Amino acid sequence: MYKKLNLFLMILICCTVPATPLRAQTHRQAAFNQLIHRLTVNEQKTIRTLRNRLKRALTQAQKQTNSTAPKTSFFAAPRQTVFLLQDAGSSHRTPFFASGFLIREVFKGKNYVWGVTAKHITDLFDASFEAVFYVNGQAVRCPVQAVFAGAQHGIDLTLLKVDTPAHAPLEPLALGQNPQEGEFLQSYGYTRGLFYYSGKREVLAVSPQQIITPYAFAAHHPAAGYCGSPLLNAKGEVAGIHNGSQKNKNQSVAVPVSQLRTLLAAYRGLPQGERALIFNGKYLGALHANQTVLAVYAKKDNKIFASMQWPTLPDGFTQPQAIRPPNPAQLQQFLNWQGADEINVLVFEEPPHYFQPQADLCRQTLYRYDLTSGAVSARTFTALLPL
Repeated sequence: MYKKLNLFLMILICCTVPATPLRAQTHRQAAFNQLIHRLTVNEQKTIRTLRNRLKRALTQAQKQTNSTAPKTSFFAAPRQTVFLLQDAGSSHRTPFFASGFLIREVFKGKNYVWGVTAKHITDLFDASFEAVFYVNGQAVRCPVQAVFAGAQHGIDLTLLKVDTPAHAPLEPLALGQNPQEGEFLQSYGYTRGLFYYSGKREVLAVSPQQIITPYAFAAHHPAAGYCGSPLLNAKGEVAGIHNGSQKNKNQSVAVPVSQLRTLLAAYRGLPQGERALIFNGKYLGALHANQTVLAVYAKKDNKIFASMQWPTLPDGFTQPQAIRPPNPAQLQQFLNWQGADEINVLVFEEPPHYFQPQADLCRQTLYRYDLTSGAVSARTFTALLPL
């Protein structure tokens, strides 16, 4: 805006001032330079003022949340385990906050500490980001690096390397089991950058792919930033990871902890990290951590007569929870395939940076299951993501 104003003033002066002696021109040039200098100084002052106001508002909000801790929490200090995820240095290049938490993994007799958040969260960060813990009311900032991720519409989780300082008493969480329907869970996280606790999230439904609970954020609508926060069972163990809410805000959804175990196994290259792709008892292939089922088609005489598709291109903030996510081991449940002579299953592999479609290539694999002969074939192809 200021550049346009400067250009307008320059044109105005050049067009309205008649030819004058050299001294008058020099005087007017000096006056013009002073005007430009004042505009530049005012612009910088305005930016500094806005930045300082934003910084003070965030600091005040954090002080308010630090003064109150949930009384029924499993933790003595939950914000030493659950962290605020933001872009590094509070530069606000990425204009939102998110949540994450620490877990401990035992692999080959050694302990490893990981940060965990939702995969669609790390997709949205276009700058370096950091985890912010609060120890005795003081912010402890730790650099964060995304190490391994699943698929947003499959295993919507990312493993984070969090450089935690040795002096900060940070406590990772233990992993439990998937919850049962009717069980009550507790959850902790950050919404709009402020810490939030929900003590009773009843499990309305649970599957290997998804946990459904009532909408838990009436006081914090629309609960932006809570994705990536843990849901804990009665033992204080991780039972799920919050990853969104339905658009009508009647229910919230989470990733079962079994999916996190699968992601860890996939990172370690273990067989448990691959999920079997099965149609009516027939093994078609293995689904990797960063792959998800895109569609299932039933064909008769080479013509599709029934299909089920799952959306893969997100808008960044909403998830397709209205559609039951596919269980790769029970694909026959999703369409009426009786009378078909061929089944096609299309698998989508997400690229590392999902929100850069112009730069990233994605791979798709088409599995063909001939119901007459029982033969299975697969063809993999690469294509640009549609804009």
